Amino acid sequence: MTIEQTLSSLVIKAVKALYDIDAAPQQVQLQKTRPEFEGNITVVVFPFVKAARKAPAQVAAELGQWLVENGTPNSSKKAGGDAHDKSVCTTCAPGQIISK
Repeated sequence: MTIEQTLSSLVIKAVKALYDIDAAPQQVQLQKTRPEFEGNITVVVFPFVKAARKAPAQVAAELGQWLVENGTPNSSKKAGGDAHDKSVCTTCAPGQIISK
């Protein structure tokens, strides 16, 4: 399974857990992160904003936090450490994926 497939699966679980949205795989949009931000992959949150009834930045922050807490073996609840020890960084830009 590629990182994109894994991330898409986790995003589907996250939007279900956070907003009770049954997202289809084609709703999950991943893009290359813009050069002014740290990271490789960005999750586009706009497909979930209306159903979540929240601002895009808030959805991105909540989704990023859920992924940090539930989506990685190095999450803060499991191992401690700073945001850059994780696959998802919520300090650089909410919801953006980083790699080391």
